[in-house]
Amino acid sequence: MWFIYRKSPLGIVAKESMKVILGVYTSIDEAKKVVDSLSNFLLPKLSIIELKPENTDRFTSLDPDIVDIIKQQKCLERECYILVGSWSSE
Repeated sequence: MWFIYRKSPLGIVAKESMKVILGVYTSIDEAKKVVDSLSNFLLPKLSIIELKPENTDRFTSLDPDIVDIIKQQKCLERECYILVGSWSSE
């Protein structure tokens, strides 16, 4: 389980999540290589999701700092893929 901490007018808020962003990649082959190596020893379900302008909000709820990485790598101007790990709550 991952925890995200945010400052709010009422103090620090902790949000728990069963998903985590494991990386941002500029090629699908690079992302697949990482999935292959991580799947040998990580238990979550690993998903490669293409980053598009219409789905960026989906990732900011997982990690608010992802916006800086998206801007730094100019992901909205070229192909980028996000590797997401997710666990079931069972």
